[in-house]
Amino acid sequence: MSRKRTDFDLTSWRTWLNVLFYEGSRAREAGDWELAIRKFHEILEIDPDDYLSRIALADCYAARGQPNDAIAAYRQVLAHHPALNVVKLKMLALRWERVGECVRCGACCRKMLLTHLNRRIATADELAQIQAAGGGHDNWRFDGNGPDGKALFTCRHIGPDNLCPIHSRRPQLCRDYPTPLVRSRLRPGCGYSFIKRTAAAQQDQDNANTLPERIDNKDM
Repeated sequence: MSRKRTDFDLTSWRTWLNVLFYEGSRAREAGDWELAIRKFHEILEIDPDDYLSRIALADCYAARGQPNDAIAAYRQVLAHHPALNVVKLKMLALRWERVGECVRCGACCRKMLLTHLNRRIATADELAQIQAAGGGHDNWRFDGNGPDGKALFTCRHIGPDNLCPIHSRRPQLCRDYPTPLVRSRLRPGCGYSFIKRTAAAQQDQDNANTLPERIDNKDM
């Protein structure tokens, strides 16, 4: 029998949600999508505003090969949290597949834009403040402004041979790059490219404008 938030006092309600989220996360890690989906659904029956569980539910749908259900769940999250670019990126990943491999050109390690908490880092001082506060981006240094005036940053570790001396412990930002978010702005000579997933072409016909072509954010 499903339960609602009114069936619990505040302490037991939060404890029960934590248990369900733990169980759902364990099932997700094990690839038991049916169980994970059931657990996250149970959380959302109790607390429909739990956006982390809704994101997890959408991730499970995507992994299970149910893109339309995943998209619907992601869009529910964005309806209340429109600034969550990570969700927009997940939606883009349902459309675009990265192919190719790194050719060690070093372009993505030099003269790059950086963001922090979904906002573009605009100055060297701002980067220094983020680093001093333990906010990350410790591997980057200010490297001047681009033709459009935006601050650019270069990895402190990249060498003249374009090899990464911290490759085995590189930040997640570097591991994930390039993402579909920047597919139209890949540097010349990059070994990666993006192709539309086969299923996405049919989804475009069935659900026009369901998936974003790109993410617009004037602060990025």
